[in-house]
Amino acid sequence: MSAYIDECDQCDECECGGKRPDGLPQYKRLKKRMATSFKVIFKALHLNSVPPDEAVADFIADSRLMTKYPGKGDPLYAEYNKLTDILEEAWQTKNLQKFHETVDTMNHMKTQCHHQYK
Repeated sequence: MSAYIDECDQCDECECGGKRPDGLPQYKRLKKRMATSFKVIFKALHLNSVPPDEAVADFIADSRLMTKYPGKGDPLYAEYNKLTDILEEAWQTKNLQKFHETVDTMNHMKTQCHHQYK
């Protein structure tokens, strides 16, 4: 189990638990997980530290899941998926400057998306 999965993975009673009929986790649960891992990554980068591998892997995996939910920002999914690819490549090639730039771009995009779709 990931160290960056939210408390929903730890309990069966909360409203965000379970899976949808399509097999995806509940959207609210996914967003909580993403917020947790992104916060770890963002904070580390802005403290001039390398984020933990596990937080990055979790965020990338959840980012790929997030764009499978209809009606949650579909017009931005193609651009977000490209950013996720860039982020993953920067991480794999240890290009921390590109990784940091991409995290900042994703943060800006997240703000835009949440204003439109939240």
